[in-house]
Amino acid sequence: MALLNICCDHINENSNGVLQQISTGEGKSLIVVCLSIILVLNNTSVNIVTSSPILAKREIESPSPTGNYDLYQIFGIKAGHICYTSSAKCQAIYRNASVIYGDLASFQRHYLTDDFYGTNIRQNQKFDNVIVDEVDSLLLDNDLNILYLSHNLSDFALLQPFLVKIWQLVSLRLSDEKNMITDMDFYQNLYCTIFPVINWENFDEMIDISKEEAERLKGILIKCQITDRKGTLITKISVLKEKLQNLVISNSIKNRLLNLLEKLKRSCKINVPEHLSSFIKNHLKEYINSAEIAYYLQEGIAYQIEIDSTLNGIEPKIVIIDQYTGIDLVRTQWSKGLQQFIELKHGLALSNIALKAIFISNVEFFKKFKRIFGYSGTLGATYSEAFGNNTEMVAFNQYYGLEKFVLPSSKPKRLYEEPSIIAETKGEYFTNIYNEINEKLTNGRSILVIAKSIKENEEIAENVKSVAKECLSKEFLVPYNDAIIYKRDNENFEYGYGIKLLPEKTIIFSTTLAGRGMDIKLTQNLINAGGLHVILTYLPENSRIEEQAFGRAGRFGNSGTARLIIFDDNPNCNHKSSILELKYMRDLNYELKYLINKAMFEEEIWVKQIALVSYFLGPN
Repeated sequence: MALLNICCDHINENSNGVLQQISTGEGKSLIVVCLSIILVLNNTSVNIVTSSPILAKREIESPSPTGNYDLYQIFGIKAGHICYTSSAKCQAIYRNASVIYGDLASFQRHYLTDDFYGTNIRQNQKFDNVIVDEVDSLLLDNDLNILYLSHNLSDFALLQPFLVKIWQLVSLRLSDEKNMITDMDFYQNLYCTIFPVINWENFDEMIDISKEEAERLKGILIKCQITDRKGTLITKISVLKEKLQNLVISNSIKNRLLNLLEKLKRSCKINVPEHLSSFIKNHLKEYINSAEIAYYLQEGIAYQIEIDSTLNGIEPKIVIIDQYTGIDLVRTQWSKGLQQFIELKHGLALSNIALKAIFISNVEFFKKFKRIFGYSGTLGATYSEAFGNNTEMVAFNQYYGLEKFVLPSSKPKRLYEEPSIIAETKGEYFTNIYNEINEKLTNGRSILVIAKSIKENEEIAENVKSVAKECLSKEFLVPYNDAIIYKRDNENFEYGYGIKLLPEKTIIFSTTLAGRGMDIKLTQNLINAGGLHVILTYLPENSRIEEQAFGRAGRFGNSGTARLIIFDDNPNCNHKSSILELKYMRDLNYELKYLINKAMFEEEIWVKQIALVSYFLGPN
């Protein structure tokens, strides 16, 4: 039915494509392959965008049934992926393949380097068709994202003492909350440790002159570009004497002024290169803000430290984690000094600050294609109670002009969502999860426990096992001792792709990685026992993520169950009746956040695009 809908209405010059919602376990990957074959046989090229490089590689490199390369071979169609570090390998794929798999960042990176640097990696491939797998993740959760390609400037290595000083002072300030000074006072104090600054308020007292003389001298210093209006010295000490000699003031005042400026210069604790002074002044507030964010960001939630083997030995590095999918963003770095402050936080080798050079938004990239075909088990959630419309689908139509088509499931959904449980304390929370697991194990079920982050996943697994050891005899601890802990997308999760069947009485502790795109197939014994049970241990940011997680159970017409078990220490919350209220507020907050971010994005991207075009085309 999915292919019939496309072939009848959407493979023509007048169509922009279509979004199709297909229930989990209904053969979405096979539909993508069949559509690709049809499009190639119609003499058009196909780019297939996956949510991670690992999924793109799996489709091409893994044998059937995990991969689908053999299906393309049957029709004599060349397919490949572009998830290589070698530009030459990617170039060969673009040159020879009609169907190309890859993650979004790889496609965008190749477009930008071709368009602005003339690398010709894409081999002038046309933007015919793009098929977006897990379209809600890429076009909804990350639709407002922008990919920047940066460039490194060797002189920026000179800023390392500046970054170290900011981190030291910010850490000291945030660690002493009782005596914390205001943001403005902190900024000015830090500014004065970097630049010599005259305090105009007591300038008269500093060089022992009258207020009238001080005001007149202030105007002279600003006019002669010795200081700026803030009082910052903007003239090198080496040429300061020459400039002062030309001032129409007494020699006594000149000497006192020179002594003051030299003293202020000596009091600065950071030696800033002259040619980088303007950069630091313009970005100091940004870097203070980034240092504060770095102070509060937690390892195992926003990022992970990974040991990387290089020619020079073993080198730890920061790897950012995608908040929605749990995927490692290996080739991504934070900007505005945040990456460097995280490195300082953990005592890692300090990388140089990189400047944003060229960019493209997800929206602008997808709009380059003649047709967009998107697939997901969950398309834009509805917020009619709060706003009266589906804002995400309105955005789809506004940006891409795409309609949504919901395909009925081929089999009745047999997933039962059990009543949610909300704990008021962490101890109660872990006990609730243990009780839920133990009850299902008693009935021969297997359990998938999904946590929000690596850190929370480890915490839940450790505490649940601890409770089990207190409550169970040794013979009943086997499933807990043998529990699978799945944290990173580069780990081998043997039950994730439908090759190895999941047996009964198995416990899996996972991050959000297992909540999307995992094809977990069950043994007949587990199916007979009632199937897989999913425990979602947090309230997701939106209902789509919740549906995706619960969708790991009750697949292929099999029975399955799911339950939310969350921790909420809000003293004003009535836990007996609040889950609906929590979900309503969750949806409302997500909607407001989406609308605000959308407005900010549209303003920001417009300004940046004008600036970028002006730079390359020149002032005329």
